[in-house]
Amino acid sequence: GLEGGLPLDDIYMEGGAGASDVSLRVGKELFKDLYISYGYDPFKASGIFRARYDLWKRFSVETEIGGEQTGADLLWSIEK
Repeated sequence: GLEGGLPLDDIYMEGGAGASDVSLRVGKELFKDLYISYGYDPFKASGIFRARYDLWKRFSVETEIGGEQTGADLLWSIEK
């Protein structure tokens, strides 16, 4: 998390396959099991909202809503 009392938990750059597939992403854990984030792509001038909800143990569901993409994934984590 960030120090200094900022309301966000994460601020980071996210890259993709192409050189122009870069976005600035900010995120916040709203509740114990719910994390939301927003990514802005300056090259495409578009943004994507994501929400991840931890279901149980290592399973979670993540939804993504953006200008050209909308979807949901069921995720399984192998982290300890």
